[in-house]
Amino acid sequence: QHERLEPCCCSGIGGSCGLPSSMPRPPRLLLGLVIVAVLQAALGASECGARELLGKGAPAIDLGGAIEGLECPGFAEDRRCCDALPAQKVLAFLQYAVQHDRDTLAAFEPTIAETERALAAGAADECSPVFEMLIRPRLSVLPSMIQRSLGALNSVEHLVMSGLCAYCFAEEEGSTFRVTQNDGPAARQLSGLALSVHATQQRLQDTDAEMLALEEGKVCVPKYLAELWTGSVAGSRVASTQEGLESADGSANAEAFMGSVEAIARLRRWPHERRRLSSSFHAEALEHFDDDFFEIAERLLSFLVGPVARIVHQLQLLTLTFGGRYHRSSSRPVARLLWGAGAGAARTLEHSAGEAAIEASRAPLSSASSVRDVGDDGDHGSRFGMVVLISNRTEEGVVQGLLQRLEGPRTLFLEDVCGDAFESLGAGCHGGGLQQSRCLTPVYAAAIAQGATADGQPVERLPRAAWRRHGTTRSIAHSASVLAASYWGEDCVAWLADFRPSSACPGAPTLAEAFAAGIPGAKLELVREPAKLLGLPTSAEGIRAEPPDAAHLAAQASDMLADTPLATRLAEYLEFHRRGVAALASDADSDIPVLVYSCQPYAQCGGHGDRLNGIVTAFMLAVLTRRLFLIDSESPLPLQLLLTPRLVDWRVRGGLFATAFLRHHSYHDKRRQFDTDLGRLASYPERVLVLTLNYRMLRMLFEAPALHLQAAELGLPL
Repeated sequence: QHERLEPCCCSGIGGSCGLPSSMPRPPRLLLGLVIVAVLQAALGASECGARELLGKGAPAIDLGGAIEGLECPGFAEDRRCCDALPAQKVLAFLQYAVQHDRDTLAAFEPTIAETERALAAGAADECSPVFEMLIRPRLSVLPSMIQRSLGALNSVEHLVMSGLCAYCFAEEEGSTFRVTQNDGPAARQLSGLALSVHATQQRLQDTDAEMLALEEGKVCVPKYLAELWTGSVAGSRVASTQEGLESADGSANAEAFMGSVEAIARLRRWPHERRRLSSSFHAEALEHFDDDFFEIAERLLSFLVGPVARIVHQLQLLTLTFGGRYHRSSSRPVARLLWGAGAGAARTLEHSAGEAAIEASRAPLSSASSVRDVGDDGDHGSRFGMVVLISNRTEEGVVQGLLQRLEGPRTLFLEDVCGDAFESLGAGCHGGGLQQSRCLTPVYAAAIAQGATADGQPVERLPRAAWRRHGTTRSIAHSASVLAASYWGEDCVAWLADFRPSSACPGAPTLAEAFAAGIPGAKLELVREPAKLLGLPTSAEGIRAEPPDAAHLAAQASDMLADTPLATRLAEYLEFHRRGVAALASDADSDIPVLVYSCQPYAQCGGHGDRLNGIVTAFMLAVLTRRLFLIDSESPLPLQLLLTPRLVDWRVRGGLFATAFLRHHSYHDKRRQFDTDLGRLASYPERVLVLTLNYRMLRMLFEAPALHLQAAELGLPL
C-alpha cells in the first residue's frame, strides 16, 4: 500500500509545515515517526527568517516583543528580529486588500440579478434561445464560485500572516504546535479551489463549443463569442467530477493538485529569494521586507478574484450583445464590433414595448453627449472642432485668456508634458515614495475639466480637457487626431492652435515635425498665428520650428531601419511557434512550454501604451526562452476582436484556467524585480508561465546573463 504525504513546501521562511489534518492517513508506524520528527524539530527550534535571510552576521533587531495585531502561536514573540513598522504595514495592507476583494466579489451579485432581469424581460426573437444557452450556465455557477472565493480569503490571510510570523520571530523551543503547521491545509484549500474552478471553466467552454457547433454560420452567433473560442488552449484539462478532483491515487488530477500546491509555495518563496539574488534588494530587506508580503498577498488574492471576474465580464458583454443598444439589428459601431458582418440585420419580430423603453432610456440626453452624430443631416460645416495645445510650461495668464475666449464642447484643451521620461514614468510615480514628488501631474487639464476656471458657466458651455502624460507612444498631432475623432466623429476636421512655448522645452518634437511625419486618416488643420487670431499677446504664441525638409526625414527613417528584418532573424522561432500551435490544436495536453501575457478584467494592466510595452517585452522573453507566445487580453474586449494575428497566432482559446492564475507573476511598475527575476523566469519549471508587465525592457532582456547567449545568436543589440 502506498500512501501520500503532503510535502512541506508551503511554510514561511524558518517555518515548519507539520501534518495537515485533511491529508490521507498514513500507516500507524509512519504516523508515529512523523510525530516524533515534529517533536524533535520543536526541541531544536530554527532561527527567524529575517536573520536567516540577512545572514548570521547581521545586527540583531530587538525592539521589544510582540507586534500588535499579529498572533504567532509557537513562536517566541518576546524576541523580535524584524522592524515592527514594516510588519504593521503588512497587516494594514492585508486588512485593506482582503476587504477590498470581499467587496469586489460581493459587488458581482447585483450583476447576476440584473442579468436575470434582462433574461426575463428580453425580446422574444429568433436569437433568444441562443442567448439563454450562453447565459444560464454562467448564472448557475457564479453564486457558488463567489462564495467559495469568499471562503478562501481566510486561507490567503493565514498564508501571509504565518509567513510574517516565521520571518519576524524564531520558533519557540518546546512548542508542539506552530501557526505554520496550518500552511498545508490552507494551501490544499486553495489548490482544491483552483482545480474545481478550472473544471467549471472547462464545462462552460464545452457548453459554448456545443452551441457554436450547432449555430455555426447562423446569424445568432456574435463575432465576440466566435473570436473568444479561437486560438490555443493554455493549460491541460482536469477531471470535471468532484470525485476526480478529490482523488489522490496517482491520477492526472492528483498531479495537478500537487502542482498547484507547489505553485502556491513558489509565489510565497520568490519575493524572499529575490533578496538573496540582488545586493540592492538584500540591502533593503531590513526596512522594506513588507514589499515581499504585499506581493504575496496580491498574487494570491488575484487568483481568488480573477476567474470569477472573467465570467462576470463575459456575462456583462453577452447581455450587451444580445439586448438593447448593441443588438445585432443595431448599426452602432460597438454593435458592428461585437457582431461583425451580421450587425444591422433586421429583426424577425418587433421590439417589445419593454425593450424599446429600455433603449430609449439609454439614449443620449444632451447635445454634448451626442455630438458625434451632429452633421448627419448633410451640414458639413458642423463637423469641426478646435484642439488648443497647451503644456505644463504655458503661462497661467495665457490659459486664462484662452478660457475667456473659447467655450463649449467643440473646444478641447490638450495639455502636453514638457519633462524627461524619468519625471513622467519614473519609479514610484504610481506607488508613492520619494520619487512621487518629482512625477509630472496635469497643471491645467484637471481644473478645466472640472470647470473650476469657468467662472460659473453652464455645463453645456464648458470646454473639454485632456492630459497627454508622455510622448513615447504617439505624437501630439496623433493624440489630437484620435481625441477629436472620439469626441466629434471620424469625419470631423480638427483645427490645432498651438500655445506650447517650445523654447521652454528644448528637444521636444515640434508640431510641424508631427505634421510632416503624416498620420494616416487624420483630418487636421493648423491654425496660423492663433494668438493674433484670438487677440492674445503675440509673445504668448508657441515658437514653432519650420518643417524639416524631405531629405532630412528620409535620412532619419533610414537610420531607424535594421540591417536584417526581425522576422528574418526570428524565422526559426516562427516555425517553432507554428508547430507548437498545431500541436496544441490536436492535443491540448501537449508538453509545449507557453508564456502568456495576461490582462484580466478588473486587474491592473495600464493603458494602451503600457499594454503594448508589456506585450513586446513578454514576446521577446518567449523567443529567448523557447516558449509559445500567447496573449490573454479580454479587458475591455477580447484583443482578437480588434487585431488579427499575422506571423504569430497569439490567441488564447477561452481565456486562462484558474490553475494558471497560480503561475501568474505580475511586474506592473516593477522594473527592478523583473530584472532580478530574469534568471528564474528563464528556467521556469512549469509548462505555463503567465506574466503581466507594463514596461518595454528589451535591453534588460538582451543583457541578462541567462539570456545573453540566445540574444547574441539572434543578432540582437547587446
